[in-house]
Amino acid sequence: MKKIDVSVIIPTYNRCHKLKKAVESVLNQTYTDFELIVVDDDSTDNTGRMIEELKDDRIIYHGNRINLGGSGSRNVGIELAKGEFIAFLDDDDQWLPHKLERQVEVLKKASSRCCGVYTGLTKYRDGKPLTKKMIPRDGMIFNDLLWENIIGSTSVILLRKKSVIDVGGFSQDLPASQELDLYLRLAKKYEFKCVHESLVMYHIHHDNQITSDYSKKVFARKFIYNKYKDYIIKDRGLHARHLYEIGFLEYMNGDRKESLRHLKMAFLLSPPGIKHLIRKILSKLILDL
Repeated sequence: MKKIDVSVIIPTYNRCHKLKKAVESVLNQTYTDFELIVVDDDSTDNTGRMIEELKDDRIIYHGNRINLGGSGSRNVGIELAKGEFIAFLDDDDQWLPHKLERQVEVLKKASSRCCGVYTGLTKYRDGKPLTKKMIPRDGMIFNDLLWENIIGSTSVILLRKKSVIDVGGFSQDLPASQELDLYLRLAKKYEFKCVHESLVMYHIHHDNQITSDYSKKVFARKFIYNKYKDYIIKDRGLHARHLYEIGFLEYMNGDRKESLRHLKMAFLLSPPGIKHLIRKILSKLILDL
C-alpha cells in the first residue's frame, strides 16, 4: 500500500452546490501527496453523484448511514485516514493552491512536540473579501486559546493524526465550538506553529444554522468556561473576557436576565474588558449589514 502524507477530510451535508468548489480547491493543490476523504453526512441531494462525476482516484467517498453532524463526520474521516497528517476543509470554503505545501514543509521540519500548523484566512461574503484573520503564534498556545480562538476554523489547520487520536478527536457532545475544544485539548500537551499567510477563503452565509443558533453557542461557551475554570479564574482579565462573551451570547439568545448578570460580573472584574464586548457588537453589526 502506497504511503500517503496527508489525508484531507471534508464533511458535508446537502451542500452539493458549494462542495464542488471546495473539492476542486483541494485537487488543485501544488502539494499532491494526499488523499481526499469526502464524508457525506446522509445528504439527500446529489452529493454522491457529483463526486462520482469528478472521476478523480484521489477522492474517497464515504456516505454515513445516519446523520452524525460535523464532529461525528470528521471523526469518521479520521478513522478512514491513511495519512500521517490530517487537514480539514469545510464544504463551503476553499484553499489557495499552495496551502498544503506551505504547511507540510513546516510540520515535517518541526519536532514531535509540535502537533500542527495553522494559517490565516480571509472572510468572504457574496464572493467579496471582508476581513483577514491572522494571529500568528508558535509554541505552547494554550493560554492564548483561552483568551481567543486564535487558530479559527478547522479549514486552516494541518495536524498530526497521532496527536488528534491521542486527545480523543472531536467531541460529539458539543453543538458548537468543537474546533476550539479540540485545539485546547491539543494545546495542553503539544506545541503549534503558524504559516504567516492567509491561505483559506472562508465564506459567510446567512443560511449557516450553527452560526446563527445562539442557544448552541451559549451552551458551548459555558461548557468551555466550566471545563477550564481553574485556569480562567487565575487572571481577572481572562475571567472577565469569558463572562463578557457568555453575557453577549445570552443577550443574542434573548436571555436578558442572565446576560445582565454575567455582564455585571465581568465589568466588576475588569471594567476595561468592556472593549471586548463593544468589538463583538460592532463585528456582529458589520456581518449583518
